[in-house]
Amino acid sequence: PNDVHTKIFYTSTDGKTVEPRRLTAWSADASKLEYANTYGENGGVIEFNGIVNMIDLSYMGYYDENNTLLSFDGISNMVILSLESGKSMFSNCSSLQSIDLSNFNTKNVVDMRWMFNGCESLKALDLRSFNTENVTDMSRMFQVCSSLQSLDLSGFNTENTDMGFTFLNCSSLQDIKAGERTNKGEINADTFRWIKSNGILYYPQGCDYSEWISVLGQYGWTGQEY
Repeated sequence: PNDVHTKIFYTSTDGKTVEPRRLTAWSADASKLEYANTYGENGGVIEFNGIVNMIDLSYMGYYDENNTLLSFDGISNMVILSLESGKSMFSNCSSLQSIDLSNFNTKNVVDMRWMFNGCESLKALDLRSFNTENVTDMSRMFQVCSSLQSLDLSGFNTENTDMGFTFLNCSSLQDIKAGERTNKGEINADTFRWIKSNGILYYPQGCDYSEWISVLGQYGWTGQEY
């Protein structure tokens, strides 16, 4: 019998259970994995009965209609070989304060639109482990992340990626750290609409970020090489 389990931990303000609208996982032999959801006064555990080989996490946190979800932990430790969709994964989790994504495997993800939309209480996100080489849609990915102060996207590859309204209403964002391939996606003024004024774009020396600087310059941002 398989005694290996995969766990996702969460905390909430009222002890209500997480009942994801769409959370489906498969094992290596393509069979669906059942999961148990145990919760108590301050949160709970989603526990799969095996090692997760492939998973659809789209809309995972979207259930949070009463804005009770405070944190997710354990997602970064999941053994995930094929995750195709992160669409709306934490969308509208407006009380969410922390997510551990430090080792999250996104190599096969193609859809990240609306991923953190409406996460108004998130002040920081560690996305340095994200592999976005296959992502084709980042539209509204950080929309209304109005408490985010800094974003390190230095590992992002945005080639052939829709970046419509990606940073819409990031009204506290003070700086973005870009990488050698973060500038490959098509951007315009709507990509950064209602972003905080007078921020700083950090970009690698020798990389052409003239388009980003021009567009962000409309909001008082400046560019600085590193």
